[in-house]
Amino acid sequence: MAGQEFIRKDGYILVNSKNREILWLEEVDSTNRWLLDHASNYADGTVCATTNQTKGRGRLGRQWENASGKMLAMSILVKGLLPPYATQLAGWTVYKSLKQFGVDSSIKWPNDVVIDNKKVCGILCESTICGDEVSCVIGIGVNLSQTEEDFKALGLFYATSVALSTKKTLDPSLLCETIAETWQKIWEKANSQGFESFAKEIETCLVGLGSPVKVLDTKGTPIFEGIALGIHPTTGAFCVKGDKETKEFVAGEVSLRGLYGQE
Repeated sequence: MAGQEFIRKDGYILVNSKNREILWLEEVDSTNRWLLDHASNYADGTVCATTNQTKGRGRLGRQWENASGKMLAMSILVKGLLPPYATQLAGWTVYKSLKQFGVDSSIKWPNDVVIDNKKVCGILCESTICGDEVSCVIGIGVNLSQTEEDFKALGLFYATSVALSTKKTLDPSLLCETIAETWQKIWEKANSQGFESFAKEIETCLVGLGSPVKVLDTKGTPIFEGIALGIHPTTGAFCVKGDKETKEFVAGEVSLRGLYGQE
């Protein structure tokens, strides 16, 4: 693309785009793992990306199934600690980025982007400490062109891809650059104005508000049930109104009844 500099190195292609380094790997077990291992060598905002991630992971240790050439896996390096609402900012980033390609989606708190109530994107934040420096990565996986047969073969009945749901074909490198640029703008605004500058907008894109939800702990055990009220304007916590009290949940996965066919 015009205005970009490409440098082929051992095992990856380095793309200098808009003052940002994007490291394109032909294949990698995990972009999160790779970028965390090499964090000390790269600047804040560096991106590691591939369309062939062989051992991707999701929240709670779940495996993110590989689909060589059919998905975008990318990680964004952030130097320093991440706030508890970082995952939601990442979800908002993907939502806004897909919108630029004419793709409508929704957000399932805290870390899924969905189309027609099926998961099209997952997000995983991880961190490492090297000396006295903390480095974090925002891992993003977007299903681009898997077919219904691909998902059925893997037993993923509540997943979809952009192509499957919208008939649109997205270029992974262009989507990666769009996500990276959108994240930078959102992250800078969050650092200067706080999460509350996004809370209301994000809330309008959440699925299941006003509906019954179950709150699951990290082992998948239901720990609370109630009505989904929305997100806290400063912390990003999910607010659920039970029979006797309203609780806020920062960690733990909220499962929405009816979404993904769950009850």
